[in-house]
Amino acid sequence: MTIQLELLSPHKSWCHGEYDMVVVPGSEGDLGALEGHEKTSLSLRAGLVTLFQGGEAVKNIFVGAGFAQITPKSVTVLASEVKEVTELSVDVARQKLEAAMSALTNASAVNQADLFKLSQEIQKAQAELHAAKEIIK
Repeated sequence: MTIQLELLSPHKSWCHGEYDMVVVPGSEGDLGALEGHEKTSLSLRAGLVTLFQGGEAVKNIFVGAGFAQITPKSVTVLASEVKEVTELSVDVARQKLEAAMSALTNASAVNQADLFKLSQEIQKAQAELHAAKEIIK
């Protein structure tokens, strides 16, 4: 029993395949999808999509915020950004986080849209840093 995965970003189709389970980083927490899963749509936070075969994680892919649609036979992930975990770096993620935090601290008259964008950048940098640390273990 497998579930079909399609992982897309605005510029590329990243991953197609069949897996025993797909775990996505939902905005309310991680969600695992197996074949026969109830149909649902959810927003995603930045984090790792983990793919399982034979009871073991066989691949991790970093995604930015986005959406996922789950049906009994498939998972479709639409993410603002997708990176292979080999592209992740603790140092680069830390620099991104520091830059975003500094921009927020140094912002004078920040409107709501700018504040939202900065908070999204901070959340993504934190997720990328966490993912990079997990992968390096």
